[in-house]
Amino acid sequence: MGIQANGMELIHQVIDSFEGEYNVMNWGNAYIRRTSQHWIFNNKKIPSHSELSVTDCWASCDYFPLVGGYHKSIDMNGKEGSLVIDLRLPIEDNDEYGVLNWADLVIDAGTSEHVSVQYYNWKNLYDVCTWGGYMVHILPKVGYWGGHCEFKYTKEFFTQLSEKMGYEII
Repeated sequence: MGIQANGMELIHQVIDSFEGEYNVMNWGNAYIRRTSQHWIFNNKKIPSHSELSVTDCWASCDYFPLVGGYHKSIDMNGKEGSLVIDLRLPIEDNDEYGVLNWADLVIDAGTSEHVSVQYYNWKNLYDVCTWGGYMVHILPKVGYWGGHCEFKYTKEFFTQLSEKMGYEII
């Protein structure tokens, strides 16, 4: 899962509005791609002399603390300190990591489309996000990236999800 420049711009629209520290949850062990790194430096989100230099990708756990975020991620691979939580099951049944109602921002940059039990994927997203928090979804749309994953989404899906859940689409 990789966050490209357009996704990072959307993410920063949210995090730049926070005052002080915030909790950010990556849905999946996300990486920040080179296009995003250039966008970050060009928009002075971190100093160009930062400990992070332009590489193929950065682990999101290395970036978000630099911009005020306390970071966690959930991924079955456990890489870069990800919490090994099975998103096909309800987190509310076993919240040993303290993630329920924790995240001010949940970033889903390519995980939901791989979770075979979609009901629990979306319920878990809801349960992890704080009341009034934000979710940024960067997911494949129907007709894109053939053979990549089981699930793809439409704008109508997000419109209907928002209506049913009382979310506001920004």
